[in-house]
Amino acid sequence: MDWRARVRESLMSQREVLEKSLTAARIARDNAPAATESHSDTTKSEQERLVHALEDEIKIINGHIKTLETVEVKCVEHDGMKLLLVPEGMGGRKIGDVMLVSVTSPLGKKLAGERV
Repeated sequence: MDWRARVRESLMSQREVLEKSLTAARIARDNAPAATESHSDTTKSEQERLVHALEDEIKIINGHIKTLETVEVKCVEHDGMKLLLVPEGMGGRKIGDVMLVSVTSPLGKKLAGERV
């Protein structure tokens, strides 16, 4: 099984969801009343912050996808669990029954044979 492809597919799926959310947030932001229309309505500024947060998250996902092209992804078993060692920042996700563990985390370092 090509784990690198599975992780990439998972990241691309996550990016697709974020892009749909970004489109909806942009529409909501553009349709929200401006500060001059209503002094107490902060919807426009809230939506603007959401748009920026989603854009930042998409940039991070794109960086992960690019990083994944050049690094090794290693599958290991630990205490009956399947774990996938991935680059920093990609851990914490799950693909099916396989947990992604960052190589820089204490567990990742232990599994990679480094001293913790």
